[in-house]
Amino acid sequence: MRYRLLECSSEACSETSTTKCPCRGKVVTCLDTTCVCVYEYNEHLSAADDPKKKKLTKAQKDFCRELADQHLRPMRIRLALSRKFETSLMDLPPLTTVQNFVNYYSRTYLENYDRLKELKMWIHTHAYNGSEQMTQPFAFGWEYDSDGKLVVGNGSDESPFIVGLTTKALMLRMMLPPECFVLHVDGTYKTNYVDYPVVVLGVSDRSRGFHLVALFI
Repeated sequence: MRYRLLECSSEACSETSTTKCPCRGKVVTCLDTTCVCVYEYNEHLSAADDPKKKKLTKAQKDFCRELADQHLRPMRIRLALSRKFETSLMDLPPLTTVQNFVNYYSRTYLENYDRLKELKMWIHTHAYNGSEQMTQPFAFGWEYDSDGKLVVGNGSDESPFIVGLTTKALMLRMMLPPECFVLHVDGTYKTNYVDYPVVVLGVSDRSRGFHLVALFI
């Protein structure tokens, strides 16, 4: 059996009194038959229904998708909704509603996630094999398993997550005499959307122009 104890979270009850609503609930689930029993104890402080939660309209959802394609954060998207539809923030759905919609859209349609299993599949699919076009990005590393696949860590100290990304065209920028350029290795937290540290590898020429060579995540 699995037991869950519930307490009242009704806005109507919290607005009625400063004391906590005495209504409690218990959910008992049988793990073998998945049969569920629900029990309720005590009465609510208020018999009124909670006000309906504000939802995003179709036009607002379309606008959220447009901004999510540009990788804007949910908070900025909500502020943009207020300006776009000339609606005060108080009249818009709460930030959590916008976050849930934008995060679901980003994970499902933009592949914007950090789940290790999916990342491993993407890295192994885009690993360097020599047949890439000049501007086609590929992943690379320095440690391979017995199957010849890149070893992708889980991000811990014992198994760090490190992978390189570049293209053949970018790598050609290193095909110069060493005295013709200066090698740069810089760390930054602002070149991706989940704030992971990124090492930027590049070169600068004699005219002080910076040229990207590779990224390491």
